[in-house]
Amino acid sequence: MNNKSRIVITGSNGFIGSKLVTRLSKLNKNIFCLDRSKHSLFEVESLENLLADSEVIYHLAGSTAGNGHNSGQDALIKNNVEATSNLIEGISKFCKTPPLLVNMSTIQVYDKTISKISETTNLSPASIYGISKLVQETLVKQASNMNIVRSIIFRA
Repeated sequence: MNNKSRIVITGSNGFIGSKLVTRLSKLNKNIFCLDRSKHSLFEVESLENLLADSEVIYHLAGSTAGNGHNSGQDALIKNNVEATSNLIEGISKFCKTPPLLVNMSTIQVYDKTISKISETTNLSPASIYGISKLVQETLVKQASNMNIVRSIIFRA
């Protein structure tokens, strides 16, 4: 990634997204954020001008769970699974070359009884949130295997 790369950020108004925008804006003036008044992860065609020519996409948008926050099963599936599927469809349609898709996931994809986690720890989510994020990861991996994107998955 160079200082002229076109970078797209979904979820730029969230805690991590807003910090990322601030930091990347100091390094690169070619930052584009999903703006809900113009783009929707539920209307693929609305993503065309956002995704066209993007080289890096940080996918941080979605529903969370934890710290007393309960989005509900329908919101988790819609905002973590359906939105990601639509983003990948948009990338497939509107990006000339496979961008790097950096996907934010969660440690809740692991068995919560395990105290020491590594990248090779078995995946066994115990909540609908963990399941929705694991499905999201699977969609990203599948898109990577199909050469739609190059991918990195962060679990925090």
